[in-house]
Amino acid sequence: MAGQAAEGAGLGAELILDGIAESVTRHRPDAISISFGVEEYSAAGNSGLPALDLTRFSGLPARVVADGVTLVAGAGDSGAAPPVGPHGQRVRSVSWPASDPSVLSLGASRLHLDDQGRRTGPDTVWNDRFGATGGGPSQTFPRPAYQAVQPAGPGFPVAAGEDLAGDGAAEGPAPHR
Repeated sequence: MAGQAAEGAGLGAELILDGIAESVTRHRPDAISISFGVEEYSAAGNSGLPALDLTRFSGLPARVVADGVTLVAGAGDSGAAPPVGPHGQRVRSVSWPASDPSVLSLGASRLHLDDQGRRTGPDTVWNDRFGATGGGPSQTFPRPAYQAVQPAGPGFPVAAGEDLAGDGAAEGPAPHR
């Protein structure tokens, strides 16, 4: 069963990479936004070990970014502990490609606004009945140099969390634009 999970996750990762390569070859975009992801826990055969296939796949995103294309990926919408463990158990896992150091990881926050668009409180993490932002420490990738300005803290000697967050809440007043 664990082998099947890793095999399926590896196939999903390959499909993402094929799409990126095709887009870069045909369209030469400035940026590519990726909303699909593969949980590192699943890609590692339902374990907390590094997902070696994902480190092997990491070369393409690095080359694409080096060529001037920005890669952005959603951090997930099942929280920091998605239900990917045995029998749907929630386990800490981050979503790839958002966890790849070459990809800009986008999380979600919740803006607290009244009906006129005025703030009623500070922004908070998105977590409501529709889902929650993903994120957390990577079990696969080491902490990149650009995250070194933040103290690592206990349990974060690895790539950590989202790089950016925007309003992702499905409930409450919509921001006025």
